[in-house]
Parts: sequence; C-alpha cells; structure tokens
Amino acid sequence: MRRREWILLPAVSLLRGDERQQLTDWLGELAARLSEDDPEEFLHAFDKELRGRIESNVRGMLQGWEVASTVDILSIAGEGDRRTLELDWCLRLKPRSLVGATTERRKPLNMVLRRAGKAWRVVDLTPIDFFSPPEPSVR
Repeated sequence: MRRREWILLPAVSLLRGDERQQLTDWLGELAARLSEDDPEEFLHAFDKELRGRIESNVRGMLQGWEVASTVDILSIAGEGDRRTLELDWCLRLKPRSLVGATTERRKPLNMVLRRAGKAWRVVDLTPIDFFSPPEPSVR
C-alpha cells in the first residue's frame, strides 16, 4: 500500500463510522414513528412500490395495537447509493382493546436502502410481513 493510501485509510474508516451512526439515528427515528402511532411518517421512508405492499399491514397493526419499537443494526453492506442492512428489530404489541395479551415480535430483518437525494429509502424488506397485525389468538 502506498503512503497516500495509508493517509486516506483513517478518513474512509471515519466516514463509515459516521454513516453507521447516521443510519442508526435514521432507523431509531423510523422505529419511533411506530411507537408514536405515526404511520404516514413511517411509510414515507419506503419507496412507492414497497409502501404499497406494506401500508395496509402497518395501518392495521397500528389501528389495533399500541406499538413499542426498537431496532439495532447487526451489519451494513454495500457502497455508492445502495446499502443492505441486517437488523434486529423488536416490536412489543399491546392491544388497544382490553381483550388480548401483549405480544412481542423479534426477528432479524434484511432491509435494502437506496439513497434518494440526501435521504435513504427502503426498497426491499425481508420478511415483508414483519409489520403486519398479530393473528388473533384462538382459545
């Protein structure tokens, strides 16, 4: 490695660290939108096609359940205007009615982001049904 590359290496590492923090903050805001019962702002982070595929699930979940939401980044891959994130997302769902038990949903999610101007947009999410309302319990 040439001397010039050694000098630039810490700067690249710093940029990656800043990006990880920026993505952590962005995801924290996204999770907060669910906890604040704000489906419009939550869905705004998704590109138009994906938004159309998850909107009814998100709205159904928030209509019937109070949501506490947290997310941690497990890994980040990609470069340029595209990132693939592996996330540990946890939803604690409490029924808005007095009937039913609190449910916790925690799964690793894969989320693909694309930069749109200065903002990130979610263009793919697996599993796609993570933000759906819980199934009614059978007694």
